[in-house]
Amino acid sequence: MAPLDGVLRRPRGGSGRGVFSSSSSSSCPSSFPRRRRDVTRVTTTRRTRRRRKTNAGDEDAVSMGVQSIDGKVEFESVNKLLNKKLAVLELVSGADRGFAIFNETQRNEIDNAVKELCEIGTPDRKSKVKLAEGMWKLVYSTNFTSNSNQLNLGQVYQKITDRRVDNIVELELPVVSTVVRATLSHSLSVEGDSFVITYKKTNVSVVSEGNSPNLTIPNVLSSLPQALRRVNSASFKNNFVDSTMRVSTGDRGELRIYVYAPE
Repeated sequence: MAPLDGVLRRPRGGSGRGVFSSSSSSSCPSSFPRRRRDVTRVTTTRRTRRRRKTNAGDEDAVSMGVQSIDGKVEFESVNKLLNKKLAVLELVSGADRGFAIFNETQRNEIDNAVKELCEIGTPDRKSKVKLAEGMWKLVYSTNFTSNSNQLNLGQVYQKITDRRVDNIVELELPVVSTVVRATLSHSLSVEGDSFVITYKKTNVSVVSEGNSPNLTIPNVLSSLPQALRRVNSASFKNNFVDSTMRVSTGDRGELRIYVYAPE
C-alpha cells in the first residue's frame, strides 16, 4: 500500500499563495530627512496578505469536507479530520483489504474508527456527488475475510463519472505471468444520497503479458470473489467522502473504504 501521508490530501494545482515583491530603494543622503513610512499602505498590505492566506485555507478545508464559518477556517476541525482519516488508514494498512482480518476485534476496531470519521460530517449533497467522481482504489471491504477465496486477486478499483460506475478487478495468472483486468460497467443514477447502479456489460482485457503473447483469456469472471461478481442492480451511499478518501456502505450491508487513485 502507498505511504499513508500520500493519501491524506489530493494534490492541488498551484501553490495557492499570493506573490509579493518590493523593489529595493537606495539609501537617502544624510542631508535629506528620512521619509516616514506610509502606515496606511503597510497596514493595507498586511491585511491583504492575511486575507489571501485565509481564503486559501478556506479552499483547502472545504476540499477536505470541513466547512468554514463566517470566513474563518476551523483549524482544529481540519486537524481532527486528518487524525481520524489517519487512524482508519493505519488500521486497514495491514488488512490486505480484509483478507488478513482474523478476528472480530480487528474488524470492530476498524468499524469504530470509521464511525468516528463519519461523525465529523461531509459536504452538502451536491459537493459530495462531485467529490465522488474519479478513480478509487479499494483498501478494505467487510465482504473480504480470511476465509474468502482470494485466489490471485490483484488491485480492485471503482471509477465514477456523472453517469457511470465501473468496478475494475485485476487477476494475476502467475503460471503465465499475466495480469487480466475485468471491467464491470454500470449506469449510474443519484437518488437522494444513494448511488443506484445498473449492470450493463463486462469487458475483459490483458493488462500485461508474460511469455505467452497468444494467451487465450480464461473465464476469469467465475474466479472473482462473490462480493465482486455481477449484480444486476444495487445501490450504495457515500457516508464519508473528501478529495482523497471515500467510505461507502452498500444496500447489502457491505462497508468499503477507498483511497483516491489518479489515473
